[in-house]
Amino acid sequence: PDTTFGVTYMVLAPEHPLVEKLIAGTEYAEPVRAFVNKVKKLSTIDRTSSELEKEGMFIGAYAINPVNQDRVPIWITNYVLYEYGTGAVMGVPAHDTRDFDFAKKYNHKIVPVVAPPGWDGSELTEAYDGYDGTAINSGAFDGLPTPEAKEKISDWMEKEGFGKRI
Repeated sequence: PDTTFGVTYMVLAPEHPLVEKLIAGTEYAEPVRAFVNKVKKLSTIDRTSSELEKEGMFIGAYAINPVNQDRVPIWITNYVLYEYGTGAVMGVPAHDTRDFDFAKKYNHKIVPVVAPPGWDGSELTEAYDGYDGTAINSGAFDGLPTPEAKEKISDWMEKEGFGKRI
């Protein structure tokens, strides 16, 4: 929950059934289908390898981030698997190494939402995936230590009806 304000794109696994629904009848349909077929030729081992060059494609659709109402583009990539979780992930490049590399390659915004201890606010040269820090760029939760921010953001999401602890 503490990184939700930092979502700047969404990713669906190429095999996700929503992909076909979202591209049907659009100018993106044929190029996206070609990319899906290319990715299907890769093994699971190849797709999850840290050595694999991360590739992706915008599918012409957007999602709304419920915490800040930002409109975020939906992409498919060669590194998200349908069999893992829901096959849909949020891209938080400031706080995930794969997302950071992908964002740099495809010019996505990088919005830090957890300030590491001692950070001077300079542009990130790599993702900060640590758990200690202070909430920033997180609306009413700015300034809270990460553990407290997680709890309060979770409470707020449940109260507003767009999140639930599991």
